[in-house]
Amino acid sequence: YQRTAGSAPTAKINATAFVARPEPATTKPAPPPPPPPPSTDNANAVEVSGVVRVGNDILVIVKAPNEPTSRYIRVGQRIAGGQVLVKRVDFKSGADPVVVLEENGVEVAKAVGEKAPNVAQKPV
Repeated sequence: YQRTAGSAPTAKINATAFVARPEPATTKPAPPPPPPPPSTDNANAVEVSGVVRVGNDILVIVKAPNEPTSRYIRVGQRIAGGQVLVKRVDFKSGADPVVVLEENGVEVAKAVGEKAPNVAQKPV
């Protein structure tokens, strides 16, 4: 304390001014890109050559990738080493039936007689 004649004691304060500095802008990192869609290469490589209805049964004539010959299968069966499910056959009046295949949770529609695209097929 400092005291001068006839005055009240005063406190001597060493004051340091603090200036708020702006914080550097924090940017959130960009979210990672979405994963690629599941592969449907095997389902796309299936060739459907016919659909036959016998009584209540529907038989589909298919040639799976990496198989030497075509064969008859029923809806609900799996082909291409178990990777492709024959899910259903859609019949529309006046049009050829469409066979719906499923691979990795993705549906692939194949019309009767539709050829497989010319792409490199993965081994099963």
